[in-house]
Amino acid sequence: MGKTVPEYTLVEKEEVTSTNDVASSLLHEKAEHFTVVTANKQTAGRGRMGRQWETVPQTSLACSIILTKDVDDKIPLLIATSLCKALRKFAPAANIKWPNDILIEGGKVAGILVENPSSDEYSYIVGIGVNLQDNDALPAGSTSLEAHKHEDLVVEKSNVLLEILTEIFNTLGLYHTEGWPYISMQYQNLCGSFDRDITWKEKPDATGLKGKARALNSDGALLIQLENGTLKTITTGEIISQGKSL
Repeated sequence: MGKTVPEYTLVEKEEVTSTNDVASSLLHEKAEHFTVVTANKQTAGRGRMGRQWETVPQTSLACSIILTKDVDDKIPLLIATSLCKALRKFAPAANIKWPNDILIEGGKVAGILVENPSSDEYSYIVGIGVNLQDNDALPAGSTSLEAHKHEDLVVEKSNVLLEILTEIFNTLGLYHTEGWPYISMQYQNLCGSFDRDITWKEKPDATGLKGKARALNSDGALLIQLENGTLKTITTGEIISQGKSL
C-alpha cells in the first residue's frame, strides 16, 4: 500500500529560540492541524528532561508540527514509530531508544519533544531534531544520518522532512483504523531497548534501578523486570545501558 503525502502549512524561519516556541504561539492563534515550523538555527532548542538540543545551521533539521486532530497521550510513541520509519529510508540501522530517541549504532541521531501548551488536551506540538550531517558541535554520543545512510541516497533537509511528515500522517491514520496494538507491535519491532540489561532513572540525578526492559504494556508503558524478578511499569524517565544510551 502506498503512502499518502499529507497537506501541510510550512512556516520557515531563519533563527528562533526554538521551533516549539514559535509553534506554541501559532497554536494559540488557532493554527491549522499539520502546521509545520522549521528554523535554520535555534538559540534555545530543548529536548526531553530539560536538556539542550543544538541546531547547527545547514547540518541539522529542526521542526515542530502542530497536531490538533485525532491525537491523544500516546502521541510520543506514535511519533517515535513514525520518525524511526522515516529515518530508516535513509539509514536502515536506525532504531528507537525508549521512549522516543532515535539511535544509529548506539549514537543519537534524532530526538523528540512533545508539548501541550494549550488548554485543549487534544492539541500537541511535536518538536523533532535530526542530525543530518556530521559537524563539530555534535555532542559526545551523537551521530548523523549522513554517516550511516545508504550510499545511493542524498540526505537533504527537504526530503528528510517530507519523509517524516508522510510517516507521521500515515502512522496516525493506521492508529485510528487499526488501533494501538497494531502500532505497539511496530514500535516494539523498531525499538532496540528490549531484552537488554538497563538502568532506569526517573530523573538524571536519581538513583537508578537495574533490570531488563521487556515490552510495552497495553497502555504503552514500559515494563522492566527488576533484578529481583518483579515487573515495574514506568511511563517517565530514561533508560541507560552500560553507562550510555541504548
